[in-house]
Amino acid sequence: MRAVQAQEFGGPEVLKRVELDPPEPAVGAAVVAVHAVDVLGLDIAIRSGDAAESFGVAPPYVPGDGVAGTVVAVGDGVDRQLVGRRVVTTTGTQGAYAERVAVSAEDLVTVPDGLKLAAAAALVHDGRTALALIEAAAIRPGERVLVVPAGSGLGLMLVQLARLAGGTVVAAARGAEQLAAATAAGATRVVDAASSDWTVQLGESVDVVLDGVGETTGCAAFEVITSGGRYLSYSGKPGPEPDEARRRDVTLFGTEVVHLGSSGATRRLTERVLGEAAAGRVRPVIGSIFPLEGAAEAHAAFERGGLVGRTLITAAEVDAMAGHDELIGLVERFSQGFAAADAELLTGLWAGDEEALVYVAGERARPLRTRGEIARYHRETLDPVGSVDTAEVTDLSVEAAGDRGRVFFRFRFAGREAASDERFEVDIRITAIARRRDDQWVLVHYHESSPGPV
Repeated sequence: MRAVQAQEFGGPEVLKRVELDPPEPAVGAAVVAVHAVDVLGLDIAIRSGDAAESFGVAPPYVPGDGVAGTVVAVGDGVDRQLVGRRVVTTTGTQGAYAERVAVSAEDLVTVPDGLKLAAAAALVHDGRTALALIEAAAIRPGERVLVVPAGSGLGLMLVQLARLAGGTVVAAARGAEQLAAATAAGATRVVDAASSDWTVQLGESVDVVLDGVGETTGCAAFEVITSGGRYLSYSGKPGPEPDEARRRDVTLFGTEVVHLGSSGATRRLTERVLGEAAAGRVRPVIGSIFPLEGAAEAHAAFERGGLVGRTLITAAEVDAMAGHDELIGLVERFSQGFAAADAELLTGLWAGDEEALVYVAGERARPLRTRGEIARYHRETLDPVGSVDTAEVTDLSVEAAGDRGRVFFRFRFAGREAASDERFEVDIRITAIARRRDDQWVLVHYHESSPGPV
């Protein structure tokens, strides 16, 4: 079977494609055909050698932990009806960058019908970790919740879950794409954490801080918590002093919140977040999907930073993954551009010199052809938008075949106009045609059923 090994500790280049014997299921175990694996900071730390001793890993080894796939075989003592079931599981820090992986059958969690395996893979760690933090924070309706960083897969899941809990979410991220993603996920206010006065831009104090950075950034976030608030740090790095927290009547939570300990707690949180995603109440944001042979490239991209959402590696054939899930990602990036009122983000999704005319806003008398014309249209359309409070994609339908795809969706968002500060609400029905160009989906045709966003 195809697999990727870290043949020594070092940079991404130590990850090499190899052929290994497929695993056989032992007593109490199951073999899963791997569809997708999440890429974590821990994967990078072990591969570099920094965390290898702590986790008992020695090269050569197959990296990867969080898996979504289909059960293809079971060992003695395991229910045979599991074969064919779509599941998520974890491997214990290694073994997942392969076409097959053997795991304890007790650790398998069924993926609900209607939820894509790629989405499930993105939730294996991010979903249960975010739920554990939200439950510990005990957010009450109307409380202000600061999420930092908000542009990662975990951060964007925290934004969504905090909002579902009734919180008003403020988000700190870096760069236009991450800020747009946080807005699309439901953040009411977003600030660029790269700015020296980012905490000042938050405005009022906050009741809860969900901090995945620690150190200087975490301490700055701590300063904006109101008396009686809660500060939850999951970075594992130094943060506020306990004595200062007691003086200000702020409750501190550390990494013990996300170290779940029992398999029962892990299963409960995993099942719950998969159910929330299947019901459409949350949606994991998948930034990039790399083929198994591109594992080194995936690690390099992760190390460069600035990614939006969760990065995945797929052991499935690329064509099988390249349809529905990547088209959903294209729709998410489109909604992020609208939510951030950013014409350049929107324009970047379009193919270049395309023969087919593009009709927007339902006006066939107003066809557009070039990216420049499309950019001007989006700038004019978004010019009245001052701020966006909520933004969501609903009624999403996706069709993909080869290098062509079609999506139908409603994009609903609300905010305030720039000039009058009056509130507006918009419900746009959109049909879009996409094609694969240079191994990614781009828009080539688009039609709105409403006259524009304001």
